[in-house]
Amino acid sequence: RTLNGGYIGDHYPLCVDMPLDMFLRNSAKYRFLGSSRVPELMNTNPEYLDDDDTVEFVLDANSLLRDKLCEGAGVDCSSPTKNEITLEGIPNGALPCTGQECDVDAVRVVKVADGTYWEYVRPA
Repeated sequence: RTLNGGYIGDHYPLCVDMPLDMFLRNSAKYRFLGSSRVPELMNTNPEYLDDDDTVEFVLDANSLLRDKLCEGAGVDCSSPTKNEITLEGIPNGALPCTGQECDVDAVRVVKVADGTYWEYVRPA
């Protein structure tokens, strides 16, 4: 407890209070992970690291989010020019979802190509 009787994080929104498509909205941030599918900024259950049954969130080839993350990264999207990307200037405030993007509430790590992963940085 804090000195004021509250708890650390009391003033931050809960995950359940976030909009469903937060990862597609203006100001959504992503960090390049390279060939690692393990998030760096979120705590991860150690079992996740070695679990071959973990389902990867693979962006469709025609995903607008994939286009943003792969911008300038070459045809195979393996050579990004930035380590961090913030979605900006999106009309209507959010990218339209494509494929499985429409079926999830939130993402942690997205795969854009073989051996190329980006971590979604949840707002504080």
